[in-house]
Amino acid sequence: MPGGRPKGSVGIKKRSQASSQQSLGQSLTQHQCDESDSDVEALQIEAVSSLATKITGLKSRMVKEFESLQQEFSKTIDDLRQSVEEIKAENTALKQRCSSLENRLKILEDNRLSHSQLINKNERFSRRNNIRIVGFTTQDGENCLEIAKKVLNEVGIQDCRLERAHRDGRSVPNRDRHILVKLSYYQDKVTTLKHAREALSSKRYYIIDDLTKIDLAEKRKYKSEVQELFQQGTRLRFTGGCWRGSTVSESSHSPGIQSDHSFVNLSLTLANEKRGPGYWKINNSLLSDPDYVFTITNTIQDYVPDISYSNPSSRWEGLKFLIRKDSIDFARKKAKERRHREEELTEKIAQLEQHLFSNDSPETRTQLQDARNEQLLFYDIKLQGTIIRSRARWVEQGEKNTKYFLNLEKRNKQKNSIRKICDANGNIHTDGNPDKVKRNSVINGLDKGGLNVVHIPSFINSLKCTWIKRYCDNTEGVWKLFFTDSLSKLGGSVSQYLYRNFYMTKIAVEPTALAKWKAEFRGFSCHDWSNIFSMPWYSISETRLSYFQFRFLHRILPTNRLLNLMGISDNTLCSFCKIEIETIHHLFWECHITSSFIGEVVSKVIGINIHFTKEDLFFGFLLKKRHPYNFLILHLKFYIFSTKRQNKTLSCNEFIHKFTFALKVENYIFRHNKKNNKNNINFEELKDAFASLIKTSNI
Repeated sequence: MPGGRPKGSVGIKKRSQASSQQSLGQSLTQHQCDESDSDVEALQIEAVSSLATKITGLKSRMVKEFESLQQEFSKTIDDLRQSVEEIKAENTALKQRCSSLENRLKILEDNRLSHSQLINKNERFSRRNNIRIVGFTTQDGENCLEIAKKVLNEVGIQDCRLERAHRDGRSVPNRDRHILVKLSYYQDKVTTLKHAREALSSKRYYIIDDLTKIDLAEKRKYKSEVQELFQQGTRLRFTGGCWRGSTVSESSHSPGIQSDHSFVNLSLTLANEKRGPGYWKINNSLLSDPDYVFTITNTIQDYVPDISYSNPSSRWEGLKFLIRKDSIDFARKKAKERRHREEELTEKIAQLEQHLFSNDSPETRTQLQDARNEQLLFYDIKLQGTIIRSRARWVEQGEKNTKYFLNLEKRNKQKNSIRKICDANGNIHTDGNPDKVKRNSVINGLDKGGLNVVHIPSFINSLKCTWIKRYCDNTEGVWKLFFTDSLSKLGGSVSQYLYRNFYMTKIAVEPTALAKWKAEFRGFSCHDWSNIFSMPWYSISETRLSYFQFRFLHRILPTNRLLNLMGISDNTLCSFCKIEIETIHHLFWECHITSSFIGEVVSKVIGINIHFTKEDLFFGFLLKKRHPYNFLILHLKFYIFSTKRQNKTLSCNEFIHKFTFALKVENYIFRHNKKNNKNNINFEELKDAFASLIKTSNI
């Protein structure tokens, strides 16, 4: 067995050396770690102190900057406050200045009126001895002084002294100028005016007073009222710039009883001056309002127990007074609330439209639609009130036909009457009087040239029936059945034979304006002209627009040129361009302001690029009488003429507003008219023609 230490074992000496070396390494490592920790702490302290120094510096710098900004801000606020105070002071000074200027302007206006009155008074005094001879025929080389003396002699003024006499006024074709005469004595003028009407009643000339321009306008202002009073028996005279009436109709004297003075008896005739409304009418639409019914019910219940009035008539009058008072207060309050709500809706719609333009959203569109629907309810209320008031006015005052409608009725009556009856050979069955027909010509047989009428009254009645013509045209329908079943017993086939073998001669007088239109527009046939003159009564339901087109077609619109020819106006130039003479052609077609306005309106209302020709604008679209464009053309021309009459400028927005309201009225009529009348305008056609406008207006 081999000897020695086992393999891998270490001796005692070597182990001691190894352990000593290990302990020395650990001590060195511990010393190095202690030195590194102390260095880190020193670096940290140094970094913290440096950071604190920087923060302190930044803090002090920020405090200084904030203090400087605060000082600048305070200074700016003080400057602004001072500027506002200066502006307030300046505004106060401007208000005071405007107030003083308004006072001065009012004083100047009062002075102008007083000076105008004084000037008119002085001019009236200068014309104190003047008279005018109207209607005396103008002659070559005439002597106005001799003419005036001759006329005054006819009145009864002998040896009258005249200062001067001459023709006065501008020359008008087919019209004699006035002869202005100045008398030497005022009493001669008074006597002349007193006896002139009776003395010159058979002459074509007459004598009037020489009035100033202001007095003449004042005299014409109450012309209709004076004529109405004259028909009632009250005579007025115009003197001193106003109408005056003679209140003393009779005068007499009676002796005094206990005095030496006599009594003067005067019979006074006082003129019936017009006053304000003397009665009150209740608005029947309030009866459907529950709040109004509740208010009036409480008023009646509170009043009935009151026994302060013993007389039943007095109690009834008192109750009516309370009902009237409460009704007026309620209606006024309700109208104020409605008006306030309508103003709020208008402002809200404007804001929503502006918001919708900047930011489109479904919520905004819904709110806008709701606001427009609510506003439409107010328009329906106004429209219903207008209809009710028009009906009430018609019931109270009645229908006053104008001269045009009376002449139209007269002409229609002449057309419906039989002037003469001719057979196919031209033989007239009459006894000389165009309103009568020979009896033998009616009852004789056909072989003797008669009509073979068995029952003359039924024959005369049959001539007045329009269904006779339809029956004779062999139209199958209820009219033929009616004639066959009911009227065949009275005359058999008399009416059929009459319309097949005879005809009525009708004399139709063409309007004088038609010849002028034919000379200017040669492309229309007789049928076209018939449609043109009948179109106004079919294309629109508003009577004033139909009557306007009627005057347009007959060329009697009061343009400046026509007014000048009539001696009413001195101006002949166009009311818009102030350049050319205002005629119908110039006003509605040739004027550049009118033509540009029409083009702008058509582009906005119709929404497409369309051009109206002169024939379209004057006469409308002849393909269809109720063409929607005819509705627009009539409104367009009427607005142009109304603006000219009011001396205003053409506004596209104003016309669109009025045209939109007219469409709403037609829509209301179309929706609420229970009778399906074929003569009414079909709103669906208007809706298709003006789709863009109706869509934006929410009709």
